[in-house]
Amino acid sequence: RCPPNPGSVTLVKNHKCYSGTRRQGNFCVGWAGNFWGERRGSFGRSGMVFNTNKLGESSISLTEMGFGGAPLGGVGKRASEDQAMEILRVAYESGIRYFDTAPLYGHGLSEKRIGKFLNTISRDSFAISTKVGRLLVPKDEGQRDQMMHDDEALSIIYDYSYEGAKTSLEASISRLGIDHVDLLLCHDIDTVSYT
Repeated sequence: RCPPNPGSVTLVKNHKCYSGTRRQGNFCVGWAGNFWGERRGSFGRSGMVFNTNKLGESSISLTEMGFGGAPLGGVGKRASEDQAMEILRVAYESGIRYFDTAPLYGHGLSEKRIGKFLNTISRDSFAISTKVGRLLVPKDEGQRDQMMHDDEALSIIYDYSYEGAKTSLEASISRLGIDHVDLLLCHDIDTVSYT
């Protein structure tokens, strides 16, 4: 059981509640203090500190804990738009400054939701990654991923070609509504994806 705690924010959905949190509907909620982020150790409102590390020799800094966007695309029980924005707000206020998403997650829904939130904060206060390898196409031209519980009228095809990656990146940037991503990853390059 999660102890009651007034003045709280959403932290974890449908999992155990951590120390100092309580259950509120399907969510765990916990204390929010008054700390704000810095680039060299991101202080969230929860008072937690997330160290940052530079990505290779680049100038990109990533918090050691990032936010994975798959659930916002409908992996598992689908969150409402308001719930998704609240989850992202709390992650940011808790000190997380690295956000990861992919076209696969909700057939673009995760990118749209994360982009909607990130466009409310300063672009230099976060890092964002997305993925290539699965290109979104009209629903009848590809296959739907059955793990995704979304209503997007899109499906996926595998395409790791230069043109496919370029098209996927441009579409991701458009869905995110930002001018660039900080890190681009190849999604699921393995034999399981092709058997």
